[in-house]
Amino acid sequence: MVLATRGSAPMIFMTNSGASLNSNERMRIDASGNVGIGTSGPNYRLDVAAATAPTIHIGTGSDSGGYITNAGTASDVN
Repeated sequence: MVLATRGSAPMIFMTNSGASLNSNERMRIDASGNVGIGTSGPNYRLDVAAATAPTIHIGTGSDSGGYITNAGTASDVN
């Protein structure tokens, strides 16, 4: 399966909540390959934004893995 857009259009992933037909953008990949989660204008290869301090978990389902928290402060990352 191939997912694609034409020209410089971003690929946008959206969800809706329950019976509402209003969609919420969750993630996008722009023409330069930057991925945004919680932002419609990613400036980095992976740009994560949240109303509160975003946390990224890196690991498998069977281990505690590592975490990266707000403003690039590393916590429990090996």
